[in-house]
Amino acid sequence: MFAPPEEEEEEEGAGQREALPEVLWEYHWLHEGEGQGDGHAPPELFGPFSSAQMQEWASQGYFQGGGGARCRRVDPPNPPGPFYDCARVDFQLYT
Repeated sequence: MFAPPEEEEEEEGAGQREALPEVLWEYHWLHEGEGQGDGHAPPELFGPFSSAQMQEWASQGYFQGGGGARCRRVDPPNPPGPFYDCARVDFQLYT
């Protein structure tokens, strides 16, 4: 209250944390024979979607069965990372 203006601003912002960047994902469905180097066209990518949306779909069983959908983090401007089995990713860790 009686501190210089700079100190008052610092005290007000002391309890606030900087928000972490939202993690986004893209996925594709893995079809029989894909990824075997047998001339199949690249799979259609869907996304980007938030971790919360991916978690919602996972909890509804959208990715169950394993091997049906593959996903990866989208982190521009970095190059895309490897794909993982969506049924095995814990999206809740990124929300």
